[in-house]
Amino acid sequence: MEILRLIAALFIFRHHNDRSQHRNREACTEITKKCVQAAASEDDRSCSSLSPSPRSSSPVQVFARFSPLIGGPALLPIHAEIMILDRDNSSEIPGIANNGDGGCSVVHRIDFVPKDPKDLDTILKLITMQNVPGTVRHRKFASGSSFRNRDFLSSDEINVVPQKRIQRLLTTTSSVEKVSIVFPLGEIILNEDERFVDSVRSPRSIVELVDKKHGMELNLLRNNCYSFAFEILSCLKL
Repeated sequence: MEILRLIAALFIFRHHNDRSQHRNREACTEITKKCVQAAASEDDRSCSSLSPSPRSSSPVQVFARFSPLIGGPALLPIHAEIMILDRDNSSEIPGIANNGDGGCSVVHRIDFVPKDPKDLDTILKLITMQNVPGTVRHRKFASGSSFRNRDFLSSDEINVVPQKRIQRLLTTTSSVEKVSIVFPLGEIILNEDERFVDSVRSPRSIVELVDKKHGMELNLLRNNCYSFAFEILSCLKL
């Protein structure tokens, strides 16, 4: 039931984003025309009121990733996680310099897993549909620019990785060692008051959800990675 709810949410989100992106493009075109007209008449105040602040909103891309369970069969991608990609934000992150290679890309990976997934007692409880201690993970991977202050970045538990690692995370892969399936869900706009809660602009709604769910128990039937992924999409107002 949970996986069906998640799949339904993925389809609804993609359809919603196709329509939203079309409306956003039309709105941006109209705003640009009005600003050009205002600038021509040297009415700076009018243009400022018509155009959004450069920091008023910023787009991010959302993905659903399915991979093998921790300690489970490598060719069975049934674990669900949500990934949020924030590109070219080096100018907003202290200690990161844009060296002309496209800025900095940060991937937020959010999922829900058992606290001790390889423990025999945990496995026995899971297969008998009992509750086990769970862990909500919010992992951050950054790549693409020169990092001048690595101590600063490590303080926020940021993993500095090669760009190829970012590309692999966002791509469906299949090999004899591991299978992972990635679905791009589209692009959303987050207002600046919904982000900038840390040095890599984590969405505020995600951080609050992770804090709220800290210490909750996992159950394969009622409270699992699928239901949590659905909550993530919901709190992003998708």
